[in-house]
Amino acid sequence: ACKRAIQLMPEDPFILAGCGWVFAVAGERAEAQKCLETLQRLSARGYVDPYFMAQIHDALGDLESAVKCLEQAYNERATNMIGLRIENWTDKLRSDPRFHDLLRRMNFPR
Repeated sequence: ACKRAIQLMPEDPFILAGCGWVFAVAGERAEAQKCLETLQRLSARGYVDPYFMAQIHDALGDLESAVKCLEQAYNERATNMIGLRIENWTDKLRSDPRFHDLLRRMNFPR
């Protein structure tokens, strides 16, 4: 389904982020990496929410890059950050003090 969605909407950041996450979780690292590279390419010519890239980095196990993308999203006041506290994909990040610092700076209740 993700391959078909990307085929139909190859430059939709929401589709690329969701499918990149699905591919990574399913162990299809090359497909996930392609989605991430497409998002990075798109960001060179227009705005792409770094939050989307953080999702894929997280699923690929690159927590350092995920945190950097979230920091960038925070600094840009990206609208998708509103779900950060409750997103399931952030489970791996919850043990990282930088993640908790980010939540604190966003004034999310504990």
